[in-house]
Amino acid sequence: ALSKNYCGFTDADGNPETVCAAPEAPSGTILPVTPRAQGQSVGALRVHLGDFDAFVQGAAVSQSGSWTDLRILERGIVGRQDGYTTGRLLCRAGAQRLVGFGLSEERHDEGPA
Repeated sequence: ALSKNYCGFTDADGNPETVCAAPEAPSGTILPVTPRAQGQSVGALRVHLGDFDAFVQGAAVSQSGSWTDLRILERGIVGRQDGYTTGRLLCRAGAQRLVGFGLSEERHDEGPA
């Protein structure tokens, strides 16, 4: 979150101004493109099936929603980026790939922060 106001302009020395009547983003505004939660996991299993080696691997990535802009007015226009979850499953036996496909993509509607 911002520790000071963002006024959208600088002083004569090029330093950002933080004291203004109508800041574009007030102190405490959540930073854009920064999800509250983000994670990933990977799991793999390798087994011997007769003369073949079998391999199964799964992966998932998930992220909560985030704002697309720091400025309050633009947030109202563009809105919030939804959270998402994606996954992948890969199966192999021997040296030949048998199956590989994306599992899912799910959007989370979290509402305003």
